[in-house]
Amino acid sequence: PDAERLGEVLAQLHRAMADIWEVRPGSAADWVELMQANLAHAASVEAESSEGSVLPVDAIAAAFQRAAAVRSAGADIRIHGDLHLAQVLKADSGWKVLDFEGEPARRREERVTRSSPLRDVAGMLRSLHYVAAVGVADWGSDDPEVLLLAEAWEERNREAFLAGYLGADADAVALLPADADDRLTLLAAFELDKAVYEVLYELSHRPELVHVPLAGIRRLLPSEATR
Repeated sequence: PDAERLGEVLAQLHRAMADIWEVRPGSAADWVELMQANLAHAASVEAESSEGSVLPVDAIAAAFQRAAAVRSAGADIRIHGDLHLAQVLKADSGWKVLDFEGEPARRREERVTRSSPLRDVAGMLRSLHYVAAVGVADWGSDDPEVLLLAEAWEERNREAFLAGYLGADADAVALLPADADDRLTLLAAFELDKAVYEVLYELSHRPELVHVPLAGIRRLLPSEATR
């Protein structure tokens, strides 16, 4: 229920931001251009790291190109830009969203963020994956039952969050791609873009955790693309 309510709050936030700031037609090609630039930067950084080359760059780029070709991109609005579980507080009155300064490692021109609302949605979904993965690591166990419980927790909260977002506010949903397949394709691209950013962050600050975003990337790509 908490995850579902968080999805509802994000939908309401997006509608409020769309009411205050200009709503423009979204351009999947423009969003993907930024994704490709971030991917190229991450690939160059990881090539110089002690971890070696780990990103499946070609497979990620192909997923981005599929996103660039969607027929309906939805709206381009002012969004949070760095949404994850550490940016929200659960109070008696409900969820509170904090810190609208954008991702600190992004280029300055990207910090005050206009994009698809799906970028914020993707950020929260990636955060749920981190909670599950880091929780298993902290547990210090390779017990298959623990792994299955963590996966089930993530999937249950992911589904509830998306259900809350998509069911909360028709005006907010109208900001998304009208076509359901296009919506899923774009959401996967934004999740991949966030995971690429996470790889770059972990290589720079916590290389022992780089496996977390890499696992997310593998899950988001077709299995044959990561072989």
